[in-house]
Amino acid sequence: MAGAVEELKKMAIVVRYEILKHLRRKRIYVAITVFMLTALACVLVPAYFNAPMPPDARTFGANYVNFLGILELMTIICGTFFVGDAIASEFEHKTAFISFINPVKREVIVLGKYIAAFLPVALALSLYYLVGAVAMYTSYNEISVRFIMSYLLELLYLASVIAFTMLFSSLFKRGILASILSFILLFLVFPIISFILVFAGIYPIAVLTFAGQIVTEIFMDYPMMEEIYTGHFTFRLYHPMLIDSIISMLAYVVVSLVISTIVVKFKEV
Repeated sequence: MAGAVEELKKMAIVVRYEILKHLRRKRIYVAITVFMLTALACVLVPAYFNAPMPPDARTFGANYVNFLGILELMTIICGTFFVGDAIASEFEHKTAFISFINPVKREVIVLGKYIAAFLPVALALSLYYLVGAVAMYTSYNEISVRFIMSYLLELLYLASVIAFTMLFSSLFKRGILASILSFILLFLVFPIISFILVFAGIYPIAVLTFAGQIVTEIFMDYPMMEEIYTGHFTFRLYHPMLIDSIISMLAYVVVSLVISTIVVKFKEV
């Protein structure tokens, strides 16, 4: 028990040190600024153009979270570039000779870096949803349960994106390479794979970005699969189901962190 407490204390030190690094690099401020500007745009732009208000809080929440697809894009950008150099930079700049030789288990360092990357972006996301919640309550005197669910699912999606990027950071020795490769996979390759699987009639829940769509689709009551008839062809359109998406994203978090820890543990300094 005492040993576990000691390891947690060491992890807290790693988290604190990594967050200070993010503060020095201004990353936290940039993330918060971008998310806040996006949130204000979601609220003020429709009002400026005198767009009609949605009929209920649930529809308002759906429009807010779906606004120009910015939320998903920012999640991927922040998730990849906050953690892409978390481990890779230690080997790139030779600081691993100090970090990984100290009497701190490497798995503690990996988890500490992961938590330190997650917390700042989670804060920015929380502020984004807070603005939406205030606007929703001001207009409808209630906060949609689906909006709260979307927020929690978004945090889980962020956690899975960061864990996935952490995996590449542990595999490469250049942080920018890990960040760019993770971004390309999440932003371009995974959506293409999802499209191909859907076209082939396969439910692509194993693809992270498809599972992450539950953040926006939680507002609607979709069936898992819809059949669309176009001429002589029948096209199947799949939607991520809540439980399936949660399991898929949790699997990405656990598997990515386990592999990252194993790779770092046996990586030569």
